[in-house]
Amino acid sequence: MSTQVLDARAYQVHVGDVLDELDQFITKNYPDHTPIILGDSNTLAHALQLIDFVGVPSLKEAEVLEVEPGEDSKEIEVANGLWQAMLDLGANRKTLLVNLGGGMITDLGGFLAGTYKRGVPFIQVPTSLLAMVDASVGGKVGINLGKSKNQVGLFLEPVAVFAHLPFLNSLPVRERIAGMAEMIKHGLIADNDHFAQVMSLPEELDENVWLEAIHRSVSIKEAIVRADFTEQGDRKKLNFGHTVGHAIESWSQQRTPMLHGEAIFVGMWCETWLSHRFGELSEVDRNEILNALSTYLPEIALSQQDFEEIFYWMRSDKKNTSALLNFTFLLAIGNSKINVELTQDQVVESLESFINR
Repeated sequence: MSTQVLDARAYQVHVGDVLDELDQFITKNYPDHTPIILGDSNTLAHALQLIDFVGVPSLKEAEVLEVEPGEDSKEIEVANGLWQAMLDLGANRKTLLVNLGGGMITDLGGFLAGTYKRGVPFIQVPTSLLAMVDASVGGKVGINLGKSKNQVGLFLEPVAVFAHLPFLNSLPVRERIAGMAEMIKHGLIADNDHFAQVMSLPEELDENVWLEAIHRSVSIKEAIVRADFTEQGDRKKLNFGHTVGHAIESWSQQRTPMLHGEAIFVGMWCETWLSHRFGELSEVDRNEILNALSTYLPEIALSQQDFEEIFYWMRSDKKNTSALLNFTFLLAIGNSKINVELTQDQVVESLESFINR
C-alpha cells in the first residue's frame, strides 16, 4: 500500500502505511522531547501493540495515559485528572503528546495539549475512519459540557497527522459505516464526484481503494478549513447534518447511545429534506440523497414526545446566535450554502417526515 501526504494549513497529513514515517518525523523534529501517548482502553488494546512492535522505536519508551472509551471521557473532570497525571510525570513544554485513538481521543488530547503549560506540541494518530477523515484534521479540539457537544475548546492545529490505514482492519463494521458519514458529507457539500466515489466503496476494506477515498475526503475538508480556519464563513459548510445530528446524538446518550456518525446520518437526512422543502435543492437530488442515506440510517426510536428534548439540545448548539436555528443547506449534490435560519416549527416538519419515512 502506498502513502499519500497532504499539505494542510500548517502541518502535513500522512495517509496509508505510515508508522515508519511517524517514527522518522518524531526522530527528526522532536529528538529532545519526551513523548506521552494518550488513548482509550479499546484503541490501546488494538493499536498500541503496532506502535510498540512494528515500527515506531521513538515511542517504545513513552508513558501511556488511558481513559475509558466513549463521550463520557470528554469531560472536564477527566481532563483535570489527565492534567494532574501529566504533571506527576514531569511533563513540560518539551513533552510531545501523541493522541492514539478515535474522535474522542483526538478532541480530548488536542484540548489537553493546548491548555497544559499553555501549550505542548501534539500529533494526531487517528485509529477510526471518522477520526481519519474528520476529527483529527482541521484544528478543532475540545470537550463537552455534560451532554452538550464540544462546548469548550480551541482552534488549534497538531504538528502532524498520521492516519495508518491498517488500524481500520480491527475496526467494527458499525464504526466504519459511522465514519463514512463525514466522507459522504464532504461530497454532498463540495464535490459530487467524491459523493459517488464514497457510495461505490466496497464493503471489504481494500486499503488501496479506501486510501484514495480517504485522501480525497481529507483534501476537501482541508481546502475549506484553509480558507476559513476560525469558521467565520464557508467553514460552516462542514456543519451540514450537524445541527440536527448533534442534538440527536445528545438526546441518545440517556437512551441507547449513538455513534457520532450514526447521528450525523440522521441529521443529514433531515437537513437534506429541509434543503428541498425550504431551499433550492431539487426533488431529483433530494430523492437520490435520501435513498443513499437510508442505506446507513441506524435504528432509532424517535417520537414526537422527544421533540422538546431534541430542541433543547439544538438551541444549545454553539452555531446558533438567535432565536432561529442555523443550518447549512444543499443547493445540489456537491454545492451548499451557509447561514440558513429556520424556525422550530419548520424543523419539526423534517423530524416528522423522518419518523414517517
